[in-house]
Amino acid sequence: MRLRWSICRTVLVPHSEACHECLGARQAGKDRRFLNGEKMTTRARILRICLALLVSAGLIAPCYADVPSPSPAALSPTPVATQTPPREAQWIKGTIPGIDTADLETDLMQLRSLSFKRIVPADTPPREKVRQFLVKEQNRNDTTARDSVVLRALGFVPAAFPLKQFSTDLLTSQLAGYYDPRTKRFNVVAVSTAHLLVFGAIASLFGYNPDRLVTIHEMDHALDDQYFDILAKERIVEKQHNQDAVLALRALMEGEATWIMMADEVAAFHRSLASMTQADMDAIVDSGMSNASLDDVGGRKVPLIFQRSLLFPYLAGARFVHHLRTLGPGWGAVNRAWTDLPESTQQILHPELYSGTRRTPDVVHFARPFVPVGDWKPVDEDTLGEFLFTVWFEQHTGDPHRELASHWRTDRYRVYRQGDRNSTCWVTEWDGGPAAEEFKRTVRRIWPADLVVE
Repeated sequence: MRLRWSICRTVLVPHSEACHECLGARQAGKDRRFLNGEKMTTRARILRICLALLVSAGLIAPCYADVPSPSPAALSPTPVATQTPPREAQWIKGTIPGIDTADLETDLMQLRSLSFKRIVPADTPPREKVRQFLVKEQNRNDTTARDSVVLRALGFVPAAFPLKQFSTDLLTSQLAGYYDPRTKRFNVVAVSTAHLLVFGAIASLFGYNPDRLVTIHEMDHALDDQYFDILAKERIVEKQHNQDAVLALRALMEGEATWIMMADEVAAFHRSLASMTQADMDAIVDSGMSNASLDDVGGRKVPLIFQRSLLFPYLAGARFVHHLRTLGPGWGAVNRAWTDLPESTQQILHPELYSGTRRTPDVVHFARPFVPVGDWKPVDEDTLGEFLFTVWFEQHTGDPHRELASHWRTDRYRVYRQGDRNSTCWVTEWDGGPAAEEFKRTVRRIWPADLVVE
């Protein structure tokens, strides 16, 4: 049984005409349905609300190198030193201090079971130069004004939160490297592990060269791009105007590169990450997600949505990729995922809903186009998805309500603005009456005064 219902939350306007219009007039009995199979074709913006701090304008794949340390039971405690005679790299052109790129490109091709087809330039720019690049990219496609409205409307950030400055500060402080699929080159930023989200802990535990981990991560993005065309995949997702689908794609991309990074570390202990059980991988990811924290950036408290969204593509993505690797043989299932993309964060969080009986999110169709309604101006329309629902629950209740969120089937929200007032229309679908009723009760506790439930 599915219970379909919609909520309309208005800030300072108890019952806004904008929400009534987008849902259809109740008095006229207008239907508010989900049209299964209908495709959303509005061009999506990759520089999305919570992805704004992960990907600059959707054209770089940054590495936050946030992998937690494996459990003692999973790995041998004594590393064995290996030596490779120095030689010139065949495919990676550029000097990265302290890194034998010839050795690393060979290790990557062996781990990934793919070979480079074209030369990849590499560089190590100073962090200030990277900051200038990030500011330029942000200004080129600046959506922070709109995103600020949406984040405030959904209660993710306080009213006066300076999103644009915060975005620049966070990216500059946390970025360890990035691959640019437009120029086909990658950059490794000088790494000071102490300030990175989780990377400092794992690098200090293994005594490993942090730049090596960042480099192999970005090299994997370059290798994937030569086989699967990252920009083409991003364009496919852009058409959906669905940040949940964007996060799912990022989880595949960053999850694979993080898996490779972890496998390279494990290889130093003469062990194979591919032989690790799913339970061991789950324990590593759960530990990283629960223990990592980033409280302050540029003197500002980091909102929960950014803390959780920074980690999700890398850690949850690595678990998703590990699940695909267990299906065998080799990288076959992962390669197929690049041509049959995961559609939602629900499929990332529950890989069996991708690799087994596929659960494809329904598509929401509003009764009215997303246009001005009286004095109410349209701001944004998008999908939250299971993962961001857990963040939303945790933001407002202190509990991510993962069991409830796992019953998510689809959602779609619209945010309107009139002067300094916001109005949010939100349609959700759950896979059972009890889950939908629990969601109703939870939402009423979060938004008790200005909520209309239909």
